[in-house]
Amino acid sequence: MNMVWHLLWKDIRSLRMVVMFWLGWIFLQTMVEAWVPAIIGRPVLWTTYQMVSMAGPILQFVLLLVLIPLVIHQDPTVDARAFWLTRPISRKTLLVSKLGFMGLIVILPVLLGEIIVLACNGIAGRNLLLAVPEILLIVLCRLSIIGVLAMLTANFARFAIAVVSYFVAIKIVGFLMSIFSAGLFGYGHDAADSLLSVSMMQSRDVVASVATILVGCCLLSWQYLTRKTTVSVIMAIMGALGIMTLQSAWHLDFLKGQERAPAVASVNPDSVSLSIANIEPKKTPPFGSRKYQAFNLAFNLNGIPQDRTVEVVDGNMTFTRSNGHSLRGNAIGLDASAFSLDGHVAVNCPGLWNAVEADVGKFRVLNFNPGSTTSNMELNAQFTTTDSGDYAQYVGERATVSGEVRLNLSEYRRAGAAPLKTGACLVAEASRDRVINISCNIPTRDILLRKQTVSLLFAGQEKSGTLDNRMNSMMRRMMPWTDSEYLLLNRKRGNEVVRCESVSPDDLLYMMTMSIRMWKPNRLDYVDLKLDFPELSDEWLKDAELVCFKKSSLGSFKKTFAMKDFLMPKAGNNPKGAATPAWVGTVSPAGNVSTNVALDQGASSTNQ
Repeated sequence: MNMVWHLLWKDIRSLRMVVMFWLGWIFLQTMVEAWVPAIIGRPVLWTTYQMVSMAGPILQFVLLLVLIPLVIHQDPTVDARAFWLTRPISRKTLLVSKLGFMGLIVILPVLLGEIIVLACNGIAGRNLLLAVPEILLIVLCRLSIIGVLAMLTANFARFAIAVVSYFVAIKIVGFLMSIFSAGLFGYGHDAADSLLSVSMMQSRDVVASVATILVGCCLLSWQYLTRKTTVSVIMAIMGALGIMTLQSAWHLDFLKGQERAPAVASVNPDSVSLSIANIEPKKTPPFGSRKYQAFNLAFNLNGIPQDRTVEVVDGNMTFTRSNGHSLRGNAIGLDASAFSLDGHVAVNCPGLWNAVEADVGKFRVLNFNPGSTTSNMELNAQFTTTDSGDYAQYVGERATVSGEVRLNLSEYRRAGAAPLKTGACLVAEASRDRVINISCNIPTRDILLRKQTVSLLFAGQEKSGTLDNRMNSMMRRMMPWTDSEYLLLNRKRGNEVVRCESVSPDDLLYMMTMSIRMWKPNRLDYVDLKLDFPELSDEWLKDAELVCFKKSSLGSFKKTFAMKDFLMPKAGNNPKGAATPAWVGTVSPAGNVSTNVALDQGASSTNQ
């Protein structure tokens, strides 16, 4: 044991400058990220945090690529310089000293730093304990790969070449295996769907990481105890291929989590009617191809309870002329805002207003569009033609419009509320939305929020039942502002409500940091959101309360639509439909919405 400590101290003393820089950076990164809740509203400190948060994960990885090879190359296991074999030092002793260096200088500081960061940002109890294996898994996996490559090379230059070769080979082999894996392992359609689920990808990553750690430990032990370099290289290549094969073949989704319970009030798709209210072609930009035409399509929707919200997830559309020629188009979108009519998808909003009424009682919307009502059940979606045919050939003719859309059923629930004051915090489960600025920007005012999101691998969060909802969950983690609606409420003025016009990232640096979050052990992110609302008096705002309503999916189903004898318009004509009423068909439900429950006829909204 004395010899192990002697060798360990020898390595630390020899590499003291690199070790001090490594520990100093871990300390700085930990302190900056742990103090985030205390620097809300302090621009200089927040800028410092952003710089450290962006540079920290990459610099950590770069330092590992320098530190670990230098430690191992102090007593190399290959080449003629491996003279430690002639010393009175056992091979096992040298192996233990190197592993001790990694554990004491690398693993322990990173683990303590990440735990401190999570604890200071409100993560405690069971979730904090579950973060420990996630952190260890990521750090040990990186150490295993770097350690094996360093062990099989004689100096840092050869190590750099080995690293580049390894990652290039992994990318090439991984791409080839992704093409042939389904055929090799006989997966069917259901299995192919499950491969795209977030939990399945996470389960595969965990299995691959554990296998990498085991293979790395075995290779390190083998080379240090035998010094059979050729055999070690062959074993390393076979191990890498085996790990990739295991990852591709793994089909047990042990991180799936608990399925969401069926909704209390469901919708029978057969009772829902969908008809075309209007189709308006959009003007093609000068730089765009005139053969590909975008359409704003409005649907009349009936049969949905007023306490539910419906959005168009995706769909397809076909224009068929009397001579049989047709033009196809499609629509696709994820989680549009309840107040947005932009992009590919839009939703009806009664579900939100009924959730507000259930929470605060009767209310009055101050800035609602007088041309519509809060019980409006009109759906809007944008379709774009996908055929190479020219839309101009259809203008002025009558055609049959038919297609299919997939509708997502959702509900809103209040997730948090706080006085409209700088520093106020809306606490909602594992997220905290802090008001950091209230400014005037005539004719609107702005609220700047700092939204914290936490996603832990082993936390066992609820999973939605369908593939599309799983993909939506992944998108919400990348864009945490898409599933929330913010309102201003003034109870002292008779429950007057003002809706926020838009919710968007205020800081482009967030989009840059999202691309490097894969380097960071924990999943703790902050993003600035900018809320715009019409100008109000300071007297009104003094008593205002900021309220957040979060949308959760209840399932999805498909509906078909068709309209005969529709006059194909030019862009900007804004036509109002055809002479023949539309007929409606139904497709089997695609999600977890019950088809054998009677339609819940929700009460009509009385909000004006």
